[in-house]
Formats: sequence, C-alpha cells, structure tokens
Amino acid sequence: MNPKIVFRTLGPETLLMEWPEVISSETLVSVTAHFRAISNELAEQIITCYPAYCSIAILFDTNQISAAALQENILELDIKEEQKSKRLCWELPVCYDDPYGVDLLRMAEAKKTTPEKIVLLHTQNSYPVYFFGFLPGFMYLGGLPTALHYPRKQTPVRKIPQGSVAIGGNQTGIYPASSPGGWHVIGNCPVSMFDPSQNPPCFIQTGDAVKFTAVEADEYLQIKELVAQGQYRPQTTTIDG
Repeated sequence: MNPKIVFRTLGPETLLMEWPEVISSETLVSVTAHFRAISNELAEQIITCYPAYCSIAILFDTNQISAAALQENILELDIKEEQKSKRLCWELPVCYDDPYGVDLLRMAEAKKTTPEKIVLLHTQNSYPVYFFGFLPGFMYLGGLPTALHYPRKQTPVRKIPQGSVAIGGNQTGIYPASSPGGWHVIGNCPVSMFDPSQNPPCFIQTGDAVKFTAVEADEYLQIKELVAQGQYRPQTTTIDG
C-alpha cells in the first residue's frame, strides 16, 4: 500500500482515499489499480466507488461493514498484481473539418496560429483516461499540450452535438451525448462513447489512453455508418507499465 494514501470518511457511508494532489501518470496507475482491486475483490462489501484524479470515493452499506473494517480490507489487497492489468491505448478518428470543428478557426485566431497546427498538436499526444463524470461515458483526459490550453467559454452553448471533440481549460474530451457545454469544439468523433446495452457501457476504461487521428469528411461518414451497423471497433495498442 502506498504510504502517501490517506483515508478519511465523508459522512457515515462513504470512505475516501486521497493521494497527493498531483495529476501524474504514477498517481493514475495507483488510483486505477486500487479502483479495480476494490471493485473486483471487495464487490460484496461496497455499493459502488468513484475514482477521480487523486482520490477514490467508496460508498458502502453500514449494515454490512464499518469504515474501519473496509479500510483494513483495502490495506490487505494485493495491489502489486492488480497494477499489471492490461491497459490499452485507443485510436479514435476525428474529423476536424467544417461543419464539425465549429470553434477551431476562432481558437486558432485567438492563439495566433492556424487550424492545421492545432490539429497537429492535438493528434500528436496520447491522453490518459483518469476517470468518467459529467455525463455517462465522458472521459476526463490528461496530457493536453500547454500550447492548446484555452479558457472555457464565458457563456456555455445550449447544445453541443454528440461526438464533439472539444477543449476546455487544460483538458480535452469527447461529448458522449448532446448536451450543454462550455468547451470549444474542434472536431467530431463518429465512434459512440457510451452504449447502455453493452457490458460495460463504455468500452474504454479508466487507466486506458486515447489517441486522436485526423480523418477527412468522407472517411468520417464511412466510419459513422460502420458504427451504426455495429461493424467498427477502434484500433488499440497495449500500454507498457
């Protein structure tokens, strides 16, 4: 067990595990390993648990177990083996052209660069998946290059289309469903991020990574049709470590 992890209670039914407030790959590996071990090995003792950048909130039934006993059981987990779980980097296609990248030109002008350079920067990195929130299937991704950091809109848009790839502050992500939002839309991904009829509903998992690949409009439409037919699955590579 990492000695830097601190336990505390949030009310009578929630145990919180906290790591130092540093967003890093080391913290991500540790949070992901603990989340998977708790979810798999202590499933009968908890109701659910929620990972975040530097914490895991664990909701449990006080009629079944106490916070102290649950903490002790977590301390006894063999996390070392769990850290060896296979993690994947998913290659997701994105069309950055009009009409999908509605804010791309505006963002480029504000940064005194070109849309092409923003796309190049956005597709160079892979982005680790820290956790899900905001909407079912909405991934909180890390690793956005500093040159792409851009403040969120002062006035949110009432409806951002499903699949929109956007930047807000120091983060990038994909809207899994149409919703209001204040991020700047630079493209669209034709791959569905959340399907409640599948198990799990989101094929990408915490601890995985995402790499965006630019595609032209015609290829985007072809992929979208394959997705609708259930005949498309993104390419993956295994993440070392």
